Amino acid sequence: MADIHKTVVKEKDLTQLTAIGNISWQEITNSLREFYKSGFTTNLLWDFTQADFTGIQSDNIRMIITTSMSLAPLRKNGKTAIVASSAYANALIRQYEIISEVNKHPINHGIFNRVEEAMEWFNSE
Repeated sequence: MADIHKTVVKEKDLTQLTAIGNISWQEITNSLREFYKSGFTTNLLWDFTQADFTGIQSDNIRMIITTSMSLAPLRKNGKTAIVASSAYANALIRQYEIISEVNKHPINHGIFNRVEEAMEWFNSE
């Protein structure tokens, strides 16, 4: 079970969710639901650099996308940055990105190796 810490930066309209430890797809979807339920921001940064993705299988990515897409219309013009550092996590996140594009996910996604790169992306547009 992972610890997921939430930080809100109001002046950037940004919520950062930082996962630490072994994370499951259910924890990701539950965190997404909570994000939308508790006063969401336009920008969302998932920091998975300290997360262990070995509990998530390729098949679970569709469940995460289904949840994300069902909630996304609430966050028009939203941007989500996903940061991970392990090869396995990056492979799953790339799969998420491809399936999201094919399904025309309404949120703009960016995939990064460092939080600093994600922050630059938020500030660039």
